Amino acid sequence: MKQVAWQAIQAHWETIWMTHETLDDWELLASLQTVILYAILRATAAEEILDLDNDLIGVGGTSARDFDLSSLVAFSHVAQAIAWRVGGRRGMEATNTSHTTSWEKWIFEEARRRCVIVFRVLNLVYDLSDAVSCSGMPGFVIVPLQMPERLWMAQDAESWAVSFEEVWQERAIRGVDKGGRLMKLRMLEGEGRRMNEAVDSWAGWCVQNGMLGMLAASAALLLQ
Repeated sequence: MKQVAWQAIQAHWETIWMTHETLDDWELLASLQTVILYAILRATAAEEILDLDNDLIGVGGTSARDFDLSSLVAFSHVAQAIAWRVGGRRGMEATNTSHTTSWEKWIFEEARRRCVIVFRVLNLVYDLSDAVSCSGMPGFVIVPLQMPERLWMAQDAESWAVSFEEVWQERAIRGVDKGGRLMKLRMLEGEGRRMNEAVDSWAGWCVQNGMLGMLAASAALLLQ
């Protein structure tokens, strides 16, 4: 039964790969979320269905060959298609630092940002870099991190706008550096560069960022 289920999933991966160029932006995002979900299922079921060598299982030890090629190709193609249409990392950062961002645009970029975060965490455990481009900001493993949960859970544009105004005043994004530290990256007024500030504790940040925040904090422990 499990084999049939995974065959169906692989067929869906291949369908996404072959049809992604015909999808609109939101359909591309949904496809990216689907591939991420399947990748998580694949990773958590590794010992059951992938017949891995125990010596290869571990942080950075398991390679891309342990995932179906179709899943990696599908993720790569969909992620690149979104980046080409709406911008790469800078596009995701802009929705956090631009005062004119709309609720709908922010939801799209935040959902995309959260997909990338999950993939980067997977990449810490399974080295997928040879199969899928996962380059980021020098010195960082995950950047940008997600925005506070109260923004993500806003029920309407008005409540979102109130919370976004508070967050926007900070004019900062956060990321995990290669040492596992939570870093604040703030745009300096009148300058096209950022200033890094180490955040003392993960605890306060995690309280505002739900389960995905806990995932990022747990991933950071692997780097310390």
